[in-house]
Amino acid sequence: GYGTYRYYNKFLKYDAGKGSWAEVPFKGDDITPRFFAATGNSDNPDEILLFGGYGNESGNQIVGGKQFYDLYRINLRTHTIKKAWSIHPQNKEVFVPANNLILSPDKKYFYALCYPHEIAKTEIRLYKFSIQDGSYEVVSAPIPVTSERIESDINLFFNHKTNEFFCTIQEFTDRINSSIKI
Repeated sequence: GYGTYRYYNKFLKYDAGKGSWAEVPFKGDDITPRFFAATGNSDNPDEILLFGGYGNESGNQIVGGKQFYDLYRINLRTHTIKKAWSIHPQNKEVFVPANNLILSPDKKYFYALCYPHEIAKTEIRLYKFSIQDGSYEVVSAPIPVTSERIESDINLFFNHKTNEFFCTIQEFTDRINSSIKI
């Protein structure tokens, strides 16, 4: 996550009874502090997948940041993290994923909307990544997006009945005003 000029790599759990958050410790591979990471279901029901993002080893935004093109398996039952792979984008592409990823029906791939976050008026595209090795391809036409503020929100949904992907985009032009596109 991100806040107060810092990138984070902590897992928190909300206790509704106490009305408070508590950190949940994980063991295994470390995830570099970041934001702009996508998460979603895994091929293992005890796990979630975490892909990509932007950040740095110190977590301090002032130090700068870089894009991450890696995949982690986060086991919520055993509280363990396992790095699956890290890739180098094709043709020197620079992108981050939007908020979430969608597992393919055969559980061999995941889909994520990706875009160059540092460009305010840009385009997002749907990418298909192999869970096994990170190989990927772009599987959509470009979708125009304006991401001038950190509050902007992009999500991917899949309708199993119609076999269709849907993208929702909430674009903020200032702290108060936004528009929503589907």
